[in-house]
Amino acid sequence: VMSRTLWLVKRSLSMEDGQSHNYMNYITNGAAFGMLYVAYQAIHGGYKLIVTNGFGMPTSLLKSSPFTSYFWPAVILIVIIGGTHVVSAITLFKHHRLAAELTAVAGFGLIIWTFTEIYIMKTPHFLQALFFGIGIVTVVFSFLLIRYGGK
Repeated sequence: VMSRTLWLVKRSLSMEDGQSHNYMNYITNGAAFGMLYVAYQAIHGGYKLIVTNGFGMPTSLLKSSPFTSYFWPAVILIVIIGGTHVVSAITLFKHHRLAAELTAVAGFGLIIWTFTEIYIMKTPHFLQALFFGIGIVTVVFSFLLIRYGGK
């Protein structure tokens, strides 16, 4: 996926202005929809953690954390992860000059969240690997956008 994205970004730079603009629109809009997907998952997941007090996971999984319930981790998930991804999506859709930087913040936040979750809970799950990977792809995309985006 990243090699294809890099190819599209480089190709867009070698085209005339109108064509270049179209490719960059496709790339940034695609990334914005990706940000909205992660935001939805974070907000929905955080809400479900609060409503169900952990999706049926025992609170003993939190024993090596400062939390005694899933409420505050859910709030962090909703506000920090969901919020940064919503802001990133909006700036990408609007082609704001800080879109790449805010996308990097969202990606690094997702990586840190996932790493911390695995460290605290000590029970890795395939979704953690998936979202860790999405965080890495997000950061790489933001660096490509900074390097080749031209803004």
